Parts: sequence; C-alpha cells; structure tokens
Amino acid sequence: MSTLVTTNRIAPQFRHPTKLPKDAPPDVLRYLKEQQNLLTQQWANMTQVLQSISMQGSLAERPPAGSAGRTYYATDNSHYYFDNGSSWVTLV
Repeated sequence: MSTLVTTNRIAPQFRHPTKLPKDAPPDVLRYLKEQQNLLTQQWANMTQVLQSISMQGSLAERPPAGSAGRTYYATDNSHYYFDNGSSWVTLV
C-alpha cells in the first residue's frame, strides 16, 4: 500500500563547498562565484523536487495515474514518478 511521506527522509540536505580561495586572481574568483551560484540553484531545485514527493511504496503499489501533479517514489527500484494526469512519467 502506498504511504504518504510525512518526513523528509528521502530528501536529505545536500551541501556543497561554500568557501572560495581568497588568494586566487579576480577573474578566477568571479568564475568560481558564478559556478557556486549555479550549484546553489541546482541544489535548491533538486531539494525542492525531492521534498515534493507525496507518496512512496513499491512500484506495484503505485496508484493509477489520473490526478495531475502527484509524485511517487518507488522504493523497490529507487525511481521517482510524476503523474501528468494520464500516465506516470519517470523522473529518475
């Protein structure tokens, strides 16, 4: 049976390096800062997707598609699915 996820067990808090080398040339620091900002946004997006998973269980327990916007994590194959209203679409 599918269960509603009430904790954040499947969306761990990811971390990436935040300290930039202070002795690097300005153009290198600028590039590294841009890359750091990009990574920060990507982590935020991934965390948002993982936190939005509303149900989990085995793939066989997944309910039929038909309610657009639902998300499902299949614990037996470690894949994420999105209900587009007519079918489940694999996210990962």
